[in-house]
Amino acid sequence: MSIEETRKGRVLVLYLSGQLDNVAAQEFASTIAHYLETGERYILINFAHLHYLSSSGLRILLGTAQQVDARRGKFFLCSLAPALMQAIELVGFHKILNIYPTEHEALKHF
Repeated sequence: MSIEETRKGRVLVLYLSGQLDNVAAQEFASTIAHYLETGERYILINFAHLHYLSSSGLRILLGTAQQVDARRGKFFLCSLAPALMQAIELVGFHKILNIYPTEHEALKHF
């Protein structure tokens, strides 16, 4: 998995590509922890080029959402492939996470 970042106004946008499997989840967790420690409160994760999401990755997303919420920030996901969206719905996280069909749509809500 690779992670690219950019800033759009006050929002940190992370672009994930490849597979967020159990091994990559540790790197992803460290990356997210770093951003939270440096005070990021507005984070958007773009999944347009991510092809696989493990249960470890799902747990990190949920934990991140909770941490950002505790800091009174916003944490959104966007551009999920149908298979990834199905995995999120299967465990009920679509009721907890803020998910938008496109980056443009998500950015409107920050």
